[in-house]
Amino acid sequence: MINTISSLAYSNEVGSFKPDYYDPGRYTVQYTFDIHPPLEYDDDTGHLNLMFASEHIPYRSVIIVFEDSEYIDALYPHPISYKVSKEDNRIVVTGSSGEDELIEVEMLIDLDALEAMDGFPTWVEGVRFRTMIANIDTYENLEKRYNSLLLNFTKLQEDLDEANLEISSTRSELDLVELELEEKRSELSKAYDKITIFQVVALVAFVAGLSLMYIMSKRGKARARASGYEPSCCIPVTSYGKRPTSQRARAVPSQVRKPTDALYFILLSFLVVLSTFIPLYGSLSLSMK
Repeated sequence: MINTISSLAYSNEVGSFKPDYYDPGRYTVQYTFDIHPPLEYDDDTGHLNLMFASEHIPYRSVIIVFEDSEYIDALYPHPISYKVSKEDNRIVVTGSSGEDELIEVEMLIDLDALEAMDGFPTWVEGVRFRTMIANIDTYENLEKRYNSLLLNFTKLQEDLDEANLEISSTRSELDLVELELEEKRSELSKAYDKITIFQVVALVAFVAGLSLMYIMSKRGKARARASGYEPSCCIPVTSYGKRPTSQRARAVPSQVRKPTDALYFILLSFLVVLSTFIPLYGSLSLSMK
């Protein structure tokens, strides 16, 4: 197992290892370190920079606590979005971190604490000034990034407002198109109503024509019998399919016809024309619209 950890972990890395993986849940691990950090100092103050992580997975919650923090004169967390608060005799740093984001704390400490640390001190002129200037530059960069993001946000807001205007214009056009479609539906409904009326009238005319033809047929047969005319179907036929010369059908006398026959014929012709051209007129009027 030690060989496996040695092949997977860095020489300055700490962690916990389970070959068959951990089950989902919360695990608490405590570590105690004896560190020997590089230190900077001058006649006024000391400087300590502690880097906790640089290559790592995203951390949703980061909490760094400094116990007995009287020796800390000033503290600058990185990322600078971390929140620094003081609780009794402790300084608490909280925040979150993206993947491979640098997590470190830079601080100015008093000289007594510097002497108590078993580190590697180096004399540097103007430690406090250098530290403050470095972090001021960091905050200025943050301000520039903030202003840049603000400008981008303003541009995005303008683009969003323009898109909303286009959407409103498109909705207005769609409303107009919907109104036009409603008008077309209304016109089509009226046209279909007219066609239905035309079809009913044509059907009535057709039925009336058939009835008139039937009446004319009955009247004609009655007048033919009254005048002594026998239909050919009632005359005996010889085996050769010829009528006997003595029983040939007599022509219907011209006196049998009456003026009402002509009126019936004219009315029948009118009904036939009416039943034919009314649907045609309805179809033409619909196509012209």
